[in-house]
Amino acid sequence: MTNLRKAYLIPAFALATALVTGLTGSAAADAAELRHQPVVHSDVVLIGDIFTGAGPAADIVVAQAPQPGGSGQLSINTVIGAAQRAGLDWQPPAGVTRITVSRPGLEVSEDHIRSIISGAIRRQYGRGSLQVTLFSRPPAIYLPQGRTAADIIVEAVALDSRTDRFTARLRAPVTRGTGQTIELSGRVEQVVYVPTLVRDIPRGATITKNDLKWMALPARQNARTVIRSMEEVVGLATRRLLRPGQPLRESDLESPALVEKGDLVTINFMAGNLSIRVIGRALQRGGKGDVIRILNTGSNKTVEAHLTGPGEAEVRSPGQIVASR
Repeated sequence: MTNLRKAYLIPAFALATALVTGLTGSAAADAAELRHQPVVHSDVVLIGDIFTGAGPAADIVVAQAPQPGGSGQLSINTVIGAAQRAGLDWQPPAGVTRITVSRPGLEVSEDHIRSIISGAIRRQYGRGSLQVTLFSRPPAIYLPQGRTAADIIVEAVALDSRTDRFTARLRAPVTRGTGQTIELSGRVEQVVYVPTLVRDIPRGATITKNDLKWMALPARQNARTVIRSMEEVVGLATRRLLRPGQPLRESDLESPALVEKGDLVTINFMAGNLSIRVIGRALQRGGKGDVIRILNTGSNKTVEAHLTGPGEAEVRSPGQIVASR
């Protein structure tokens, strides 16, 4: 928290003060009240920021405002002097020596800072998607009202292509005509974006698009078994409990189970124009198109059959019947 400096009134404000002081019966001569928690939204503190009922005097400058995201203090004597010059009917409360003024600001997250640096390196050095690691935590950056992270400028960036280490100098707008300079260093790594889960998915559950999001995976970890598109994942079932934040691999997923071990299954034996339907019991779980072993409950023989639907399987030739194990 800082002590706020008095601001000199520019001629326009001085003229306004003179006019207000000369008014009788105007809004400025009405009783003004001190705001409980004054908040400012510009580079200066105005009479209207401190008092309600300031009337035409509301735009008179009292002091420089604190930095965005910060607060400062005005001495009660500064406030009394401003009120008198503005012609306000106000008596200071007993025992009050200072008034705290705060100024909101938009906090820039570390993720935004990394994204800004990543974009600058890609543009300057022709790199693809990058993951940026900072060697130290960046200082807090608060932007004034009306500004966004897009207003932060990368004044300089240098990348060592041998070590992939960088240095960067950023400048964030803080007040009119001034800015906050931030010096940062870190390392970049080439990444690819692959699907990952947003929550725990239990074994056997079918994955939907709402279960997925993209994650940055270092290119060196992008094995051939890593799944690269969401379309390859949606509709498949998990072979085991899967956790969020990890790349998905082909071995993690399978077709959703149409039959669980022990389920009764209708077996269709197909041989030319001959079709025989019998009941069997699945000896293992399987999804559509899988070949599983099924016990023919009538003959007590085991067959290997293709699953064609829920509780349905097909054997193309009765010769596929093998001895029960």
